[in-house]
Amino acid sequence: MKILEVTHGFPPYQTGGTENCTYLLSKTLAKNKDSTVYVFSGGLPSYYSLEFKDEVINGIYLRRIHSVSLSLFKKRFPNVEVSTYKNTYMEKLFEDYLDKIQPDIVHFQHTIGLSASIIHIALERNLKPIVTIRDFWYLCPRIQLLTFNEDVCQGPEYGLNCYFCRSRVDYKMRTLPFYKKVRNFVPIKIPFFMKSYLKDKVVTKGYRDSVELNKNILPFFMRYYYMMETLKTVSIISPSHFLKSFYVEKTGIIPSNIKVIPHGIIPFDIKKRVKSKKNPIYFGFTGVPDKHKGSHLLLEVFNKISPDDGKLVIWGRGWEKISKQINSSKNIIIKGEYSPENIGEVYSSFDILIIPSIWGETFSFVAHEAFSAKIPVIAANIGVFNEIIQDGKNGLLFKVNNTNSLYNCIMKIIKEPSLINKFSENIKKPKTWNEYVKELSYLYNEILGNGRQ
Repeated sequence: MKILEVTHGFPPYQTGGTENCTYLLSKTLAKNKDSTVYVFSGGLPSYYSLEFKDEVINGIYLRRIHSVSLSLFKKRFPNVEVSTYKNTYMEKLFEDYLDKIQPDIVHFQHTIGLSASIIHIALERNLKPIVTIRDFWYLCPRIQLLTFNEDVCQGPEYGLNCYFCRSRVDYKMRTLPFYKKVRNFVPIKIPFFMKSYLKDKVVTKGYRDSVELNKNILPFFMRYYYMMETLKTVSIISPSHFLKSFYVEKTGIIPSNIKVIPHGIIPFDIKKRVKSKKNPIYFGFTGVPDKHKGSHLLLEVFNKISPDDGKLVIWGRGWEKISKQINSSKNIIIKGEYSPENIGEVYSSFDILIIPSIWGETFSFVAHEAFSAKIPVIAANIGVFNEIIQDGKNGLLFKVNNTNSLYNCIMKIIKEPSLINKFSENIKKPKTWNEYVKELSYLYNEILGNGRQ
């Protein structure tokens, strides 16, 4: 079987959750003598002048290409440029690679930085594509479904909420008469008659090929409908029931078209910390100091906690930039970046993990890694955490983006440290990585065997 995995980035240049997952999956599949694994990836460094670069890594045949420019996205407002989701140049590169390798099945791990339209290329060739939805990118150009002021968005509403999101930060759009009239109104629900009108308007104008209409509000509807049409034609994998439910609600996709397959975790060993009544509780955080990760909440809360009661151990890249701001703190310890090779050291350094994200995490590798090590989790009551954490049984939930609620959870552990062992005993270990790969392999064979799309 020839398997093609498609992703926006690949190690060692990109090492995020999706990139590492795609690498490990491809590496594992490549060990099967009956399978040949190919990867089509964005993320080719800008200094590489050619269109693509072919490599072989651990038995994986890899083609790297340059990604679509996301310069507008980097400015923190939705990028609705057609080239970011329907890119004819990317389509040509992808078609050329398909011609070369002739895969039996194509699994799209992510298409950001590539083009969602390459999914249609696979469909046209009857390759029965599979799309894993890992976040909200197919609904939200900003990926995390957060508004201009970092509030949780209720969904695109056919693209109208995306328009408002951009309007709040784009000075040029603020001058539009339509915006001036409704700038204080960000709708959560739109009347049905208005939805029907907007849909007819977009379809009538030929949203796929229109260039002249690529102004003001229409581009947001164009993107929404193109993405929805794309997803409704493929088999979809979701890493959580939360994410599946959200997409079903917001897009009308038939629930049976989305299969929930949580990621597996590679087992690792840890050394349990020896605690005494006099020792402070060690709380952990793994991740970057970005606002959507809620890192600012941690710094604010631990400024109120005595070093004798609790310490915060931070692992992750990017913290060196702000380490000077917290060097004076006696209860915050910055460990720096880590890799899969020393993950056991990471989870051996604290008693309980804190995940204060202000966006709806869709799976959370770190939560599942903690559970794999039988380490309890304190997390915001948003996204997948409501699904995997039973408040007061295997961890604690606090009100999202609320420092007082987070502080109360931390103090509860400090006052009752025995809760850590209690929670640990109630943790159900997640599936292993090998179990996850077996599920995907079965799905690949199932789709090829019965012709289901």
